[in-house]
Amino acid sequence: MSVSGAGERVEPAGSGTAADGGFGVVYVAADGTERRVSLAALAAVRLEDGRPVRSFPSYRGQRNYPGWYWSATMGRRIGFESWVERDHLVALDFDPAVTAVASQPFWLRWQAGDKVRRHAPDFFARLASGGALVVDSRPLDRIGERDREAFAAAGEACARLGWQYAVWGSAGPVRRLTCGGWPGTGIRGATTSWWQAGCGRRSPGRGR
Repeated sequence: MSVSGAGERVEPAGSGTAADGGFGVVYVAADGTERRVSLAALAAVRLEDGRPVRSFPSYRGQRNYPGWYWSATMGRRIGFESWVERDHLVALDFDPAVTAVASQPFWLRWQAGDKVRRHAPDFFARLASGGALVVDSRPLDRIGERDREAFAAAGEACARLGWQYAVWGSAGPVRRLTCGGWPGTGIRGATTSWWQAGCGRRSPGRGR
């Protein structure tokens, strides 16, 4: 398995246990080391200090529009894979409840029948409350069955860590997070004040 930005050193693989729901995790540290850990161990990792586990390629004829966004929160560039992700990244960057952001923060691995599946969420956000939010960005009309399975797995893994998880659609993150989450998976959004704006409450963003 190739991980973007990883160096030559690879630490021993961690395996998912029953206590972790069978989930394992791969992330890339700041020094480029690919690290494989249990789900429980991920809670102590500062993912905002690491590197993306995937690259952001750009080539002629591609249908999505990847790029880099200068984050005021992080004081450096953060990658995105589409304009939908860019809009959500801007929203996170302007949210005063968010203290740090990382894109493509880790691979989540789990057993599905006789196969091992993996999924890299789009964003990890450290919250001022001490919690964390993991976000997947996807237009809701483009979510297929494999996406549903991946998002449900991500939601379960985050719940085990006490993290919030949400799927944001192209209509904007505010309504998606606060008005019922994403249908059909049991995944519901965060409930901090900024995200409640989509249901009639409003909280000013950073610098407003």
